[in-house]
Amino acid sequence: MSDNNHEIFPTTIWGFTKQFPPGYLEKVSTTIVEMSKTLPNRDKSNFLGWQSPDDLYKYDWVKDIIDPIMLVANTEILEKYKEYGNTPFELESLWANLNFPNAFNMSHIHGAEISGVFYVKVPEGDSGRLVLVDPRTRVNMSEKRLRSLNFPIDPKEGTFVLFPSWLEHYVEPNKSDGIRISMSFNLR
Repeated sequence: MSDNNHEIFPTTIWGFTKQFPPGYLEKVSTTIVEMSKTLPNRDKSNFLGWQSPDDLYKYDWVKDIIDPIMLVANTEILEKYKEYGNTPFELESLWANLNFPNAFNMSHIHGAEISGVFYVKVPEGDSGRLVLVDPRTRVNMSEKRLRSLNFPIDPKEGTFVLFPSWLEHYVEPNKSDGIRISMSFNLR
């Protein structure tokens, strides 16, 4: 029988949930909604929603969101890829997303090293999953059995998801009656 099997071309994603002090996420949600009333929509991949400028890292109120991102990046991720160097990751950009009912994000990639999302507010119901697309373009040539599937992630308040920036992804339409609020980021 086969005794020389290998899993090749794996793509690691990192996910974790952080407990914040009571009221913190509500305060962040309110701040982002207020910003959306005065700041222009960046309109990168979000349709029917709103995206802030990508420099939210300059505000003090995001420190408690940035710190766990950088901790995971500069411990777990840096350790996993240590053969490529040990220069710490730096935050390149951070922006907020408001996905109103029916809003979604088209399939896209980011031009950095690590990208991710943090879920600030997730309404009841189907508010749209993050879907990571299988990067192996030729996998679709298989007629039946050896195909892979895209990897959907259900949003959950207080949860962070980090992934390689080259990994194509999209967000399904928000079918709930509420606004899903998230923050996206890039690390270099």
